[in-house]
This record gives sequence, structure tokens and C-alpha cells, in this order.
Amino acid sequence: MYDLIGDVHGHARGLIRLLELLDYKPQKGLYQHPGRQAIFVGDLVNRGPESREVLQIVRPMVQSKHAYAILGNHELNLMAFFTLDNNNKPLYSHSIRNMLQLLPVFESFRSAEAELYDYIDWMYTLPLFLEFEDLRVVHACWHQDSINYVRKHFPGHKFNRDLLIQSLQSRGPEYKAVQMLLKGLEIPLPRNKKGLDAESVRRGFTRVKWWEDHHGKSYRQISTQAKSNLPKYKIPSNLISLDLAYPELAVPVFFGHYSLNGKPNLLKKNICCLDYGVVKNEVVTAYRWNGEMKLDRRNFVQS
Repeated sequence: MYDLIGDVHGHARGLIRLLELLDYKPQKGLYQHPGRQAIFVGDLVNRGPESREVLQIVRPMVQSKHAYAILGNHELNLMAFFTLDNNNKPLYSHSIRNMLQLLPVFESFRSAEAELYDYIDWMYTLPLFLEFEDLRVVHACWHQDSINYVRKHFPGHKFNRDLLIQSLQSRGPEYKAVQMLLKGLEIPLPRNKKGLDAESVRRGFTRVKWWEDHHGKSYRQISTQAKSNLPKYKIPSNLISLDLAYPELAVPVFFGHYSLNGKPNLLKKNICCLDYGVVKNEVVTAYRWNGEMKLDRRNFVQS
């Protein structure tokens, strides 16, 4: 069975505490469990101070088949920063803002640039989602049309250089599918931004609780940014035209990305977010899955 592990964001000590709570033991430096596998839902790196140490733990687990891992949007940003397009320009511009956003990774790999490049090559081997007979895993949003597109057009559900360039430089179906899976649905904020928190104003958009029925809901009700002073009036219907409903009878789906507040809880009986603010509290969240189709909140484990 599987232990699904949420966003780690460069917090190696929190990850080690969690693995030990889950009874993974280091053998010759490799964390493993005699009867279980871990599944990392993406965003292994950035924000925290120990991205290098996290990758030193996770990659050997994946390569030795003691774990799976998928891409998160922070891995995507790092890959794009070091990937040149056909005009020899970086896909993710080397602006001061972008460099500052990735600064924790750069600091973690200070004087180890070759090792960082090696890990970026490894990130190209990670899929955009996982789907087993009784279980699904994605970083941000399980949107079936996007899943179907990636399954058809991305060999092995993974990036190569050409697909990365195509996905980030166009606004075509590749871009839309990748953005949905790794970032979820995001909608623009109203022009009158008075009262919004600084993060909302800077971003200019808010993340949507794709797992809830959004019809007739306000910005405040449907945003994952619970502390934002968002408008109470209804979201215009044209801003959310996609049908994101996840079927009640579908197999459980696990994801991270949203930095939810409070204690871990199930969003639906078959929908589980595993990101509960590791950046704020250095606590990594996991769900110990034993094959159940109806998830049980007692199976959450935190470091």
C-alpha cells in the first residue's frame, strides 16, 4: 500500500520526521519500508532552506522503487529557469523577481551547481500525474480533459525539452493542460482591489477550490486563500466555465499545492489535499492509504 506525502518545499528535517513516523528506516542512507511505498505529490523544492537535502532523500527512494514522485509547479519553474528555448533564451526569465523566487534552491545548492543540473535532468523523468487501478495522484487538479490530453500527447506523461518549450511558450492545449494539472484553476480578481491582502494584489488572481460546486458562489467562498479579504459578491459565470466536478464514485484522488489552513481534513470522501502549510509550520502532511475507497481522516499523519 501507499503513503502519500504532501508538498515538502525544501524542509528535509520535517520530511525525515514524517518518514520515521511512517516507519521508513534508513538502510545505507536509503529510507524504505518493508511493505509500503511512498508517493510524493510534487513541490519537493523551494521556499524552505533544504531543497538539496530533500532531493538527496527522495531521488534514491524513487530510483530504488521505494517511492514514486510527480512534478509540482515549483519543479516546473526550476526546469524552465535552466532550459533555453530555440532562441537561446530561458523559458523562465532570469529577472530579479524570478531569481528571488528561486533563491532558496540556489542557496541550498551553493557551490554544487553540477549536482543541481543533475537533479533538473532527473525532474524530466517525473510524470505529471499517476493513475493506478484504485488511486489517482496529481499536484493541483484532476481535470479529466487535461489528463486525457497529456496521456495522448506526452510520452510517458512526462516532459521532454520540446514539450516543455511548447507548453510554456504557447497558449495552446499543451499550456492549458499543464497549467491545470500543476496549478489548478485560477481566476482573475476584480479590478477594485481595495481590501485584498498583499499576496492577492501581487498575483492578480486567486486559486479556486476546484473540488467544490462553484455555481452561484462568491470569490470568498470559492478561493483557497482563506485569509484574503475577498469580495462577497458572486463570481461572474464566464470566469468559471469548466466542469471540474470529480465524480463521487471515482477512485480517491490525492494532491497538494493549496497550502490549506488548520488540521488536515478530507475535502470529500474521495478527495484529499495533502498541503497544510509546510512553509508556515515546517510540518509535512501524509495520508496512509490502505486500499479504502472511502477515505478516513484518521489516516492523516503529520510530522
